[in-house]
Amino acid sequence: TKQWDGENSQGYLASNSGENVYNNDFSRIDQLVVDPGFNAIVARAGTLPSGDYELKVELQAKLWSDDDELYFINPPPVETIYHDWRITIPVPPVLYFPSDESAINQTNPTFSWYSVQTAPGTQFLYNIRICLVEEGQSKEEAMENLTHWTNDWDIDYVHLGGQDNISWTYPPEADPFAMGREYVWQVSTYNEGGLYGWDAFEPAVSEIWSFKFGESPELLSPGQGGIEPGVRPSFTWAPVIGAMNYELRIGDRDDPFVELPIWDAVLTDASYLYPIDAPSLVPLPSYPYYWKIRANPLEPIPGEWSEIFQFTISPIELTEPQTGTSISTVLPKFDWSTPGEFGGYEIRISHGDADPVTNPIFSQVFELVSFEYPADAISLVPGKTYNWIVIVFDQDENILGTAEDYTGVSSFIIDPLIMFDPPTGSSVNSLIPTFSWDVPTGISGFEFQISSEEDPELANPEYTYLVSKENYQLNASEYLLELGRTYFWRVIPLDPNGIIMGNIDEYPPSDFVVENLDTTVPVVTVSINDETPNMPTVSLVSDVEDADGYALTISTVEDVVWESPVISTFPYTPISDDISFAFNTEYNIKAQAYKNDEAFGEMSAVFTFTTGSESGPMEQLDEEIELIIDFGD
Repeated sequence: TKQWDGENSQGYLASNSGENVYNNDFSRIDQLVVDPGFNAIVARAGTLPSGDYELKVELQAKLWSDDDELYFINPPPVETIYHDWRITIPVPPVLYFPSDESAINQTNPTFSWYSVQTAPGTQFLYNIRICLVEEGQSKEEAMENLTHWTNDWDIDYVHLGGQDNISWTYPPEADPFAMGREYVWQVSTYNEGGLYGWDAFEPAVSEIWSFKFGESPELLSPGQGGIEPGVRPSFTWAPVIGAMNYELRIGDRDDPFVELPIWDAVLTDASYLYPIDAPSLVPLPSYPYYWKIRANPLEPIPGEWSEIFQFTISPIELTEPQTGTSISTVLPKFDWSTPGEFGGYEIRISHGDADPVTNPIFSQVFELVSFEYPADAISLVPGKTYNWIVIVFDQDENILGTAEDYTGVSSFIIDPLIMFDPPTGSSVNSLIPTFSWDVPTGISGFEFQISSEEDPELANPEYTYLVSKENYQLNASEYLLELGRTYFWRVIPLDPNGIIMGNIDEYPPSDFVVENLDTTVPVVTVSINDETPNMPTVSLVSDVEDADGYALTISTVEDVVWESPVISTFPYTPISDDISFAFNTEYNIKAQAYKNDEAFGEMSAVFTFTTGSESGPMEQLDEEIELIIDFGD
C-alpha cells in the first residue's frame, strides 16, 4: 500500500519511525526493517538518500487448515512483483533574489534562496560567494575570479522542514560594489554530518546567477554623432546615485575605444567644460572624437564605463567669397567663421583646376579670421576661377591634423575684363576716340594696344600706351587713325610690377573701322614732357580749311583756367608767364578755328590730359607711368 513515486521525489519516512506492510485483508504481514546505520541517516535527513531503489513483493499462500503462521512456513511465492524507482534530491540551494541578470541599486542588498527539502531540525551551513565579471567573461569563468566578497560559511541554519527561504544581507563592512559593474553569485551548503555526500570540500552548490549594481553614467552631450559648435565642448551626463566622483576620457580618431586618451580628468560634478590648456581639437569632419565616463574611478574597483559617444568639431566655414560666386575685384577679402579661437590660420589659394592644399599659387599665415589679398602678391587674373581653403594652427603653430585632411575647398571667379567701347565691329568718326572697358577693382594699370589690319592678332602692336584708368583717349599726335581703315585694339591688365596678369592670349582683340571723319572742326592733342611736367605741349592733328589760327581753352571740370590768343603755329607750349598748371591734375582742352580774327565752325572735341608729377623722373616703369596721359571723356 506504500506509494513510491520517484518522479516526484516522494517516499518519505517520518523521522525515527518505522513502516508497516499489510496484507490485503489488512492483517499485518511484517514490519519493514531498515539497517540501523542507514535508518539513522534517513531519520536525520527525513528522506531516503538520492539513488535507485527496488521493491520486491512476494505473494505466498497457505491452506486454511494449516495453523502455522505464513512466515514460519515460508512457502514458495505464488507471485512476485518488482517495483523500481529513483529518488532525486533537489540540488540545494535554489536561488531566488536578486533574480538572474537583474539590476540592483541598494548599497547593502539582500540575497535569498530556497534550501533543500529536509526534515525539521536538520542543520546546514551556507556560504555565499560573489565575484566581479570581467569584460567578455561567462558566468562560469567569472566565478573563478578572485572573490569580491564571501561570508565564510557563517550562516548556520537549522531547517524548519520542507524547503525554507533563507535570506542574507550584504554587510556594511563589505567591499562596496562598483557602479555599473556586473557580478555573479552562488550559494553552497553542506551538513556537518556529511549527509548525501556533501561536505566542506565538496558542498552542494546552486546555479550561478548574475546581477548588475547600479547604472553606468548616461551620456547627454555631446550626443552620439553630434557636431559641436565650439572647440571647447561642454560634456554633461546624468548623475549616478552613489557616485562620489567621475572620470572622463576623450580619445581621438585613432582611439575609438578611448584606451589611450588624449585627455582625461577626475571630476565631482556631472558636467565638464573642455579646458583651454587641453590639446586643441581639430575642426574637421574627418577627425571624430570619442568620450566615455565612469563613476568612482578612485575606488579599488572603479565603476563600469559608460557607452562611448562620438562627436566632431564644427569645421571652418568659408563665408566670403561665397563658393561659385563671381567677384568684382582682384584683391578680394576672405572671411570665414570658426568654432573658437586658434593659434593661427593659413590661407591657400590655387587655380581652379588645382588643389589649394597641395598646389597653391599663394599662401600666408596670420592670426585674424579675415584676410585681404595683398596687392604685392601674385596677381589674380580677371576671368579666372580660383580655389581657396583655410588651415588651422594650434597655439604652438602646429597644423591641427594634416594639411591633406582639409578638404572643404571653396571657389570663386574674378569678373572678366570687358572691352565695350567702341563695340566690336563698330565704326568711329573721330581721330581721338575714347576706348573704355570694365574690369574688377584692384588693378593698378593697363597696357593699351592697337594695330591696323596688317596685325589683327596684335602680335606686334603698332602702338602701346600705359594707363591707370578704365578708359583711354587715343592721342592722335602719337598714333593717327586713317579714314576707311580697320583697326584692332585690346587692353591688358598689369600687376604693380608691370607684369601681364595671366596669359596675353586670354585677352582677344576687338575691331572697329574709321568712317565719316568730320573735317570741319579741328583736332588737338596734348603731350607732357619730363622737363616741364605741368606745362602741356599742344599739337594740331587735323586743321580746318581756310583757318588762320586757333584759340585754345583749357579747363578743369569746374572752371576754365586758361584761354589762349589765336595761335597759328603748332606744336605750342604755354609759357609759365602766361599760366601755371597744377601737377597731377586732369584738364580738358578744346580748340576754336579763327579766320580774319573771327571764330567760325564748331569747337573741337574735348581732349583730356593729366599733368605730370612734381617729383621728377622715377624708376623706369614708374617714370613711364608718370608720363602717362589719361584721356577721359
